[in-house]
Amino acid sequence: MNTSDKVPNETLFQKRHHVLIVGGGSDLIPRLRAVDTNVQTSVICRPSVLKFVYEIEKNNKVLVIEEKADTQAWVEHAGALHKIDPFDSVVSFAEIDQDKAAAISESLGLDYHSSSTIEWVHNKLQMREQLRSTGVEDIPNALVMSAEEVMEFGQKWGYPLIIKPCKGRASAGVSVVYGTEDVAIKFERSNTATAPRLEPSPLIVERYLQGREYSVEAISEGGQHVILSIVEKYKEEVSKVEIGHMIPAILDSNTYTEIENHIVKVLDALNIRFGITHTEIMLTGEGPRVIETHVRAAGDDIPYLLQDSLGLDPLQYVVEQAAGESIYERLKMDVQRAKRTQKGVAIWFVHTDLEGELLNVENTEQVSQAEGVVEFIPSFELGMTLEGLKNSYSRLASIRTVAETPIQALELAKAAADQLKLQVKVHSNVGS
Repeated sequence: MNTSDKVPNETLFQKRHHVLIVGGGSDLIPRLRAVDTNVQTSVICRPSVLKFVYEIEKNNKVLVIEEKADTQAWVEHAGALHKIDPFDSVVSFAEIDQDKAAAISESLGLDYHSSSTIEWVHNKLQMREQLRSTGVEDIPNALVMSAEEVMEFGQKWGYPLIIKPCKGRASAGVSVVYGTEDVAIKFERSNTATAPRLEPSPLIVERYLQGREYSVEAISEGGQHVILSIVEKYKEEVSKVEIGHMIPAILDSNTYTEIENHIVKVLDALNIRFGITHTEIMLTGEGPRVIETHVRAAGDDIPYLLQDSLGLDPLQYVVEQAAGESIYERLKMDVQRAKRTQKGVAIWFVHTDLEGELLNVENTEQVSQAEGVVEFIPSFELGMTLEGLKNSYSRLASIRTVAETPIQALELAKAAADQLKLQVKVHSNVGS
């Protein structure tokens, strides 16, 4: 049966099931409580994440811990809560502080991803080493502390290269180096990158994977993996910021199977045994190769794209699993059935290279009513300062579309984006 056929608040547990949520989760927190009348939640989070704890008053307890508290402090505070009001499980819906969730679960003897898995997923250098040691992939990479070390790597492995923070997010600090003349400026660009909730981390350099980029959305249970969809991605060439997605990806059946099989090997190598994952890959001449993976739902409204395309809500399975329900067999059947009537969907992000003050944006109403548009979400504010396309937060709006085919959906989203007219007071560099 599809999740839409389930009875809300159907009783799964004979007694209460108390879930500790580490970090935020937005609407997933009340959705988790809605799975079953006996599900109760408590939250431990840092102050900057508190705004993402929806319906805060409905939690048993909410503990806000100092922003820079170390992992041991999180473990001790969670342990104190556990003594007062014991937890049955630990979950973490957002990437930030998943390392704390792993440490807490290990301390309390509750199920969650291991600390090793979280370190492999969060630290791109460690991920590469784990994939190499398990024989899944062998992508040359190295930790670099200076432009000179990037040059040494380039001399050994050749160009182009890519530099990025080993624990980066939102495409901040990602720089492609095409030759020796690029090294100094690209290293400085990556080394000084900023984005909301981006914590400083050392830079890594890798051989630049060349090919077509995709992401693979999956949900796992007991070490078995269900591939929900392969997403075709579009990136701005210089900044590597994502500017569009399309579902389903345009692939022949053999390539689709090759990608699916490779993702299963990757998830197994990283010991990802449950939960939703978002894995970005490059389809190279040698086959699929991982760029990075995440033990959380994809951003950029990809879960909503999946719902538009397949007619099922992946996040509902996530909260049901977090509540303690087994979902694997039902999910596998639901996805197989949904793919027979899958629609083409896309999302396009409005962006500009202009730098200056945003004075006005025209034709927003026309975009909302354009053919195929399911949702238009502006993220700009008049008067804001534009700095070009530096990271995902630089994008000005998103346009989600549905059509008979993914190509049609993508073209409709782009056409709607073209209707927007930006008025920008461009900054003058005269005298600078």
